[in-house]
Amino acid sequence: METNTPVSTEGRKKKRRACGSPSGTATAVQVAPTSLVEAKYSELIEYIDNEMDPGKRLSKIATNALKQKIAQWALAQAELLGEIKQLTKNNNELKQQVSMLQTTSTAATPQLTYAKIAQTKVVANSNRATDTIPIPNHVIFITSKTEESGKTIQQKLTEKINPKTSKIKIKAMRTTSKALVIEGASQNDLETIANNPEIQKDLKCEMPRKSKPLLIMYDISAKPSESELTETIYYQNLAGQMSIDEFKKQFALRFKTGPKNKTTVHHVCEVTGNLRKILLRQERIYIGFHSIKIRDYTVVPRCLKCQDLGHVGKHCTQTEQVCGHCGKTGHVKNNCDKKAQKPVCIPCRKRGKRCSTEPKDCSRFNPLPHRTWSVSNLSSQNEHQGRLVRMRRL
Repeated sequence: METNTPVSTEGRKKKRRACGSPSGTATAVQVAPTSLVEAKYSELIEYIDNEMDPGKRLSKIATNALKQKIAQWALAQAELLGEIKQLTKNNNELKQQVSMLQTTSTAATPQLTYAKIAQTKVVANSNRATDTIPIPNHVIFITSKTEESGKTIQQKLTEKINPKTSKIKIKAMRTTSKALVIEGASQNDLETIANNPEIQKDLKCEMPRKSKPLLIMYDISAKPSESELTETIYYQNLAGQMSIDEFKKQFALRFKTGPKNKTTVHHVCEVTGNLRKILLRQERIYIGFHSIKIRDYTVVPRCLKCQDLGHVGKHCTQTEQVCGHCGKTGHVKNNCDKKAQKPVCIPCRKRGKRCSTEPKDCSRFNPLPHRTWSVSNLSSQNEHQGRLVRMRRL
């Protein structure tokens, strides 16, 4: 059992001094020599001694305890300011080191210029997704001589030929309104189908027709004949690159287009893939005393029923006729009572876009030709032939 041992008077004095007794003084705490903290500390001590308690109502113990707290605060503040000063110094040293490293790195690395960037060989990324839609390699179209539906043609074909006995490989079949489209594993499989006597009796087989790409030449005088124009294009632009006979095999004028009743027209020509690359690389060709623009020629279909782009009236799903001038339904362009006003860009209005240009200059119209070329087959097995595979709409 514990007993209470009486504490001597000297022991009580030591304990009071440790806790901030009247005999303990605040000046015993060493404050770091920071001018701002020292000034604030001195100001507070002077306030306690002279102004805080003019009536001397506080005991010495309470006053010294308050001074002790202020001294501890001053010490903590001084230590924090010292740490801040050291961190600032370290930060400045690190900035100098980084600056020196950047200077060294810049000196070691050669400065890039536009010429050097242009000379850099760009490696194509094989993993990059493209917009190209692969076209089947081996396809045949089968139609009926009596205008039967695609489903009926498919039924007749399956009755007339047996893939097992004929040893043919069929990858896929699909029907349209008036035709059957078959994709085979090889060209021999398609020829076996096309040469079958039973199929030839009442069915007609056709391979996809491949046509060369078309180019359009703008604002050419309407006076020269086609033969004169062909020779002029060759001698002024390609005489040193191929013979005249080779050029005529790769180049053919097809038709004219453009505004009527003008002295100039736009000529559309059919070319091979190699010649297309040569002409488009030049961007302009020379005919007589003029420099002529040449571009890829792609026809973007426009529906005469809903006035939108990308399809024709035969495949339009809209029930009402839309005016090609004002965009309202219920009448045609010839009967429009708003012809005095500027025509409306209907494709933009359908998509909630503001447009003040003609449809041919509209941003809705421009991506369509590029999309048309992106799904075209512009390459053969060995070289770019520039062939656009145009499968018939059946």
